[in-house]
Amino acid sequence: MLKSCFAALAALTMLCLPVSASAENYPERPIQMMIPFAPGGGSDLVIRVIEKNFQQEFGQPLSFIYKPGASGAVGVSELKTLPADGYTLCSQSYPHIIIQELSGSGNFSVDDFDYLGMIAVDDIFFAVRNRSKFKTVEEFIAAAKAEPDTLSVATTDTLGCSHMAALMMRKLGVPVNIVTYAGGSRAVAGLLGGQVDALMVVKGAAAAAMSKMRMLAICNTRRDADLPDVPTFSELGYPIVQFNGRLILAPKGLPAEVKNRLVTGIQRIYSDPDVLARNKKAGFEYRFADGDTVRRMFQDLRPEARQLLDLAATLNN
Repeated sequence: MLKSCFAALAALTMLCLPVSASAENYPERPIQMMIPFAPGGGSDLVIRVIEKNFQQEFGQPLSFIYKPGASGAVGVSELKTLPADGYTLCSQSYPHIIIQELSGSGNFSVDDFDYLGMIAVDDIFFAVRNRSKFKTVEEFIAAAKAEPDTLSVATTDTLGCSHMAALMMRKLGVPVNIVTYAGGSRAVAGLLGGQVDALMVVKGAAAAAMSKMRMLAICNTRRDADLPDVPTFSELGYPIVQFNGRLILAPKGLPAEVKNRLVTGIQRIYSDPDVLARNKKAGFEYRFADGDTVRRMFQDLRPEARQLLDLAATLNN
């Protein structure tokens, strides 16, 4: 009996050794980054800026695979099924991932993943074109209330961050028509072409056409350092707070050593002055939040997200 116990213990020890050694030497081969969107979008750009730094930090190249579909839900659903070995990561956004769980558009729960952190934020602005008669948010809201459902507000996504911001406006009693576009470039073109009256737009998507738009407000609790004259919705009495948080996630169950190595390395990369400058040029602000903070963000948003989804369903009927 004692012999068999020792044999079993020896076998268990041998099984554990390769895993421990593998974790200590991680990474031993290139790491894949899944982008669940088409190339060239914000989720792609915020990772592409660190390609060179990633190899310097981890000693292995970062390769990219694209799995677009359903605002990222297709790729993230696949990520859930992959091995939790640290060799496939994914770029996705807050609040998209929890909205997809609640709406059922993604075959996953937010608890199906390990979160390596939120590495950047893309703020949302409320904008009109330069030729618009509206000079302030107050003017726009007054006109919307005077003639309900005559003014339109476009969003750069459906059930994403800008759509949530527009639904928040509607929930607070501003009777506007919400027009959803598939992507920032199309939404900006719709605004500049006069198809819509206003636009909820992430800063990165607005960057190229910023000179042709008038920013009336930011969906944040503080003003933007680059546009200090643009007020927040909150200071105007409308608590509309929403942003696009750029997340890096992995299949749930990463070995602790691998997870710690990734979190430490990624945070170091995004703190590099050169990376900070490149991200800022692309419209992203570095704002790191660890995995526990990301999970609290999901928990805090969940009740309001359900209300906004119900409102969206009502407006579509």
